[in-house]
Amino acid sequence: MSQKNLHNYQKYALDSGLAWTVEKEELFDKKGNVLPVFGTFRSDSHKFLGAVSDQYEIVQNEELLKMPELLVKAGTEVEFVRAGETDGGERVFAEYRLPFQIDVRKVGDIVRASLLTSTRHDGKGAVINHVYLNRLVCTNGMTMQTGYALQYARHDSGVDERIEEMKLTIVKASKDVEAFGRLANSLADAVLSMGEIKQITEKVFFESDTNNIYNNPRKQEKARSILSIFEANDNDIFKKQRGTAWNLINAFTNFTDHRANYRSSNGETAEQARTRGALFGSGHVMKWHALETIASVVGKSHKLDIPEQFIPKEVKAEA
Repeated sequence: MSQKNLHNYQKYALDSGLAWTVEKEELFDKKGNVLPVFGTFRSDSHKFLGAVSDQYEIVQNEELLKMPELLVKAGTEVEFVRAGETDGGERVFAEYRLPFQIDVRKVGDIVRASLLTSTRHDGKGAVINHVYLNRLVCTNGMTMQTGYALQYARHDSGVDERIEEMKLTIVKASKDVEAFGRLANSLADAVLSMGEIKQITEKVFFESDTNNIYNNPRKQEKARSILSIFEANDNDIFKKQRGTAWNLINAFTNFTDHRANYRSSNGETAEQARTRGALFGSGHVMKWHALETIASVVGKSHKLDIPEQFIPKEVKAEA
């Protein structure tokens, strides 16, 4: 198909492999009786995606890919970065660069911000927006834990309501980026001792492992790989970063985004499996656990002002 006269979102769909729709159909038991649930299916392959209720309203892929139009109308210029699918199309996502970035002044690092929007076609989740943070020096990424449910996805909402919702989303996103900037600069100020590195590693990998705490070869291998990345310090691109808490969280994100192995499911390619793991799966969980652990340890020992949203709940309870 020629892309000459296509809208931007149609080009995004073709380039990202998302030029298919989702259809809702009745399901039947072995005897041919209609079940009280419906199934969602891909239009291109008729692959079953999930069982949903009769109230379930499909948010088509093009809704995510039309996001820039709403953002521009809401007063924010954005740039399309990528889009794709995981789990055989059960989840789809799109990323748009926002006009916000973080200057980690102490070490000279730059972090840019995007809006990562995703939806599930299997009935297990709504359309959610997250702030996605990405270092310019490499492709390590950190997805903020806070997510914003998109009201614009409702079929009964009007254009004006959708634009107002996007304005609120951008305000929330800018506040999250500002908070992460404060955190990043605090972590860049904290040079870690060997004791602190050991404490953080134990909390991330072994705190919940009460059986043979140091005899888990897989955890040991992951920990050694991350500490090796930490020691390499991005090949000393930022010499002032060496040994800092900022260096350590970057070692975790480097591992989860580039070194970790993620098993493919539902016919995923290796790249789709890696995207799923790093953005939505075990890699995302590890990054966030590491970030909270580093923030809590450094906040106490170096007496830094850590934004509240990065302090684990159990640490808040102790305070």
